[in-house]
Amino acid sequence: MSKIVSQYADQLSLIGIYPVIALILFMAVFAAVLVQVSMMERADLRELSKLPLDMNDDPETLNEQTH
Repeated sequence: MSKIVSQYADQLSLIGIYPVIALILFMAVFAAVLVQVSMMERADLRELSKLPLDMNDDPETLNEQTH
């Protein structure tokens, strides 16, 4: 029984590495996105910023967007 408990305790001591790995992974992805956005051209950024509000005047397309 003590062998099982000691093995379980050894596994628990290694569990502290997971939050560190998650933080490093998050920071790496965040930095990659930040670099990618900062390297984009201003014209592309303006076009992308208008996408959610850009409405097409074509009635057929408008019906498809609302349904």
